[in-house]
Amino acid sequence: MKWSLFCAAILSATITTTAQVEWALDESFPDSIKTFVVSQRGEHLLNFTHKVSPTPQPDVIKEHKLVVSDEEDPEIFFLAIQETHDNGATLDISDVIELPDSTFVIPHITGWVDDQGWISVWRYFDYFGTTWNSAELFCFNSFSHDLTGPTGDAFPTGEIALLGPEAHFNFNNAHGGRISYQSCQPSWESFFEFQVQDQTITSGGRLIYTGPTGLYTISAQGVPTAHFPQWHFSRIEPNPYNGIIGYRHDSLFALTPDFEILQAADFTTDPILDFSTGYGKVAVLTQSQQAYIFNDSLQLQGSFPLNEDSEFWRVDVGAEYLGLAGLETFGSDMPTGGTEAFFSTSYTFEGEDFGLDRDLGVIGYQLGAVLYTQGDPAFPGFSRTYFDSVVVQVQNFGDEAVSRFKIRSGNRPARFAYDVEGQDLLPGNTLQVTLSNFWIHTEGDAGDLEPVCFWTSHPDDKTDANSGNDGTCADFVVSTPPAPEAIQLKVFPNPAQDRLFIDWGGSGTATCRIIHPTGQIIEQFVLPVQGNNPLQVNLSPYPTGMYILSLQTTEGESAAKRFIIAR
Repeated sequence: MKWSLFCAAILSATITTTAQVEWALDESFPDSIKTFVVSQRGEHLLNFTHKVSPTPQPDVIKEHKLVVSDEEDPEIFFLAIQETHDNGATLDISDVIELPDSTFVIPHITGWVDDQGWISVWRYFDYFGTTWNSAELFCFNSFSHDLTGPTGDAFPTGEIALLGPEAHFNFNNAHGGRISYQSCQPSWESFFEFQVQDQTITSGGRLIYTGPTGLYTISAQGVPTAHFPQWHFSRIEPNPYNGIIGYRHDSLFALTPDFEILQAADFTTDPILDFSTGYGKVAVLTQSQQAYIFNDSLQLQGSFPLNEDSEFWRVDVGAEYLGLAGLETFGSDMPTGGTEAFFSTSYTFEGEDFGLDRDLGVIGYQLGAVLYTQGDPAFPGFSRTYFDSVVVQVQNFGDEAVSRFKIRSGNRPARFAYDVEGQDLLPGNTLQVTLSNFWIHTEGDAGDLEPVCFWTSHPDDKTDANSGNDGTCADFVVSTPPAPEAIQLKVFPNPAQDRLFIDWGGSGTATCRIIHPTGQIIEQFVLPVQGNNPLQVNLSPYPTGMYILSLQTTEGESAAKRFIIAR
């Protein structure tokens, strides 16, 4: 949650103007955006939620969780669900709290498993400077609940007030605490006899809680000082004159410091998805993908529709522009569903973006000769048809040169991603890209039709202007050429830990591939002549799970075996 300063004019004078911030990012588990912040420096901060278990993740897995981007770099910093302590992992990043000096406190939940299998869970608050250097420990404490961390807001003096998730254990109680930045000891910690749904800190430093029973102000000692039962808000945000903006039943209300109503805005015909305050403005994002701009008294300044090819979820107010974030789909017309990616982008307050138009698409492709077809050990009933090469033709439909993008491909259930870099594809031009090691899944008899699709995504890590022209599909006529004679491949031990031995009895060299069950080639290397002893493969870089080892000799022999890494 972003801290609002006293005066929008002072803020505008101290903030460096920022050009466009825009990027798109793959996610293994696209779920939702928990927190979206446009910082006082103009950066975009997105905190994602993931569908994960409390089991710590191996340190080789680095899935994005909190991502920071600016106009120069789509990923100047990230804090991931990954190894952070011995046998430990970050389980939940619950909020993003900006302090008055443009630094950040990130509350997160960390857990780890000891040698006996016991799980310990701690609540940490990491402090990050303006350059996103190494985190400093803000404070930490042990607790036990549903692995969800607290949310918080910053006081003008630098402390933070926290609303803990313990509020949901008992619907008659709620929990809020204030933690001193200097000593990392609670100044006070109180349980209130009312349910708290949200909190905010006004520009004058007043702490306010809201819930079904009304609005409460809290003293510096953590004691409720006033109760306004007529105001039931599910969300509250500060405004510059020490009042608040409250959200209730798809309506916004601007309240004075005495909690008298100034103005209301009704959104019952187009419900609110998200809203944000700051810099003397109130931004609203609605279900119809419309953006509205109000002043701090809820006087409408303007509205405009957003890019219809993107799904917007979050909005925040920057000094010079609106920041919006959501889920982008590349190749949305593909039968396989295309590629989902989180994104953030910028709009001016007048509703026009910065005029950048990146738009790529696959306009055709040519499958090469079929090398062979063999059964798929990961998906019984499916076969893999391998091609010697595939040529894909890409066109730049936008008005900017693009030097980096992805070519995606998929049929059921195989999916592929190929990185293309350094091509500098100019507006209106086309580019032919040759893909190697390509195969598709087939099921059925010779002569059946199997659809194969190719599409583009992430031009220079940015969003795409038109998802309708990303790709193309065509039918492949299934053929069943005889597979080369299989070799007697043995892999052991299975399950394995850090080493896998391969015995195939061949007389020459062989190309070995470690393949994920989804079809992604994790690693490819050449095995030397075997001799009398089994050959050894180092598995230590790979996380636990099931894999496929595929072997093809220079004589055309091939085989594949499934194996499991268990530690």
